[in-house]
Amino acid sequence: MLTKNNTDNGLITLVATVTLCGQNYTAIKYINSGLPFFDEPTHAIPSFIDCDGATNFQCYTSGPDGTVKWYAARPLNHTNTSWTKVWSVPSTGSGIIWSGNSAPNNTLNAVDVHFRANNRQITLKTTASNACGSAVQYYCFATNNTACPPSGYALMSDCNNFEVSLQTMSKQVQIQQSSNSLCNTESESLQLNSIQIIDKLGNVVNEQKVDNVQKLYNIDLSMAKNDIYFVLLQYDNYVETHQIAMFK
Repeated sequence: MLTKNNTDNGLITLVATVTLCGQNYTAIKYINSGLPFFDEPTHAIPSFIDCDGATNFQCYTSGPDGTVKWYAARPLNHTNTSWTKVWSVPSTGSGIIWSGNSAPNNTLNAVDVHFRANNRQITLKTTASNACGSAVQYYCFATNNTACPPSGYALMSDCNNFEVSLQTMSKQVQIQQSSNSLCNTESESLQLNSIQIIDKLGNVVNEQKVDNVQKLYNIDLSMAKNDIYFVLLQYDNYVETHQIAMFK
């Protein structure tokens, strides 16, 4: 006997049951069908086409060391992904260098952005497609009015300066300086400017400016609803991203 159960995002569960010599044997197969879709964002935060939502900030430099690789939400159930420019300031794209990194049947979806001057902004669209159609997401990038530091001061991609945890009963977010010794040396050359907590739609839930760097920060989210949130630690030339899930 073969049964089919449909779920969201085109996921189909096929269940085959075979009875042999009085014994039942079951085989389950999961198949993605229908339109492509995107997983939850992890690094770069998606927005709307007019940037009425989250903007991903970075420093600017006319030198070769200002490129930031932003990882977008993973496309799923797709055969091809692409990046295109929607609009920019200035409209000619002067002083902005970008390049999308995507390939057919590859879940990695990233874009490199380099601002060679201040007061620059660009909105990019990533499209995931298959034979049934396509799905799109928009990402906004802009300078943060800060020049990039000299070479040698870039944060390692596998190093976080802070560890983030959620106290589920009190809904308190604890942001504590990492005990990772590799991070401590790098953190001396990085200035934490702000802590921002946003929901999965890019809405700002809590934001704090950092004047004096501390080893421990506590943020109250007792008024926030149960959902997935992203904690963005904004440095001069880097955004450290953490994800927390608030469910009872």
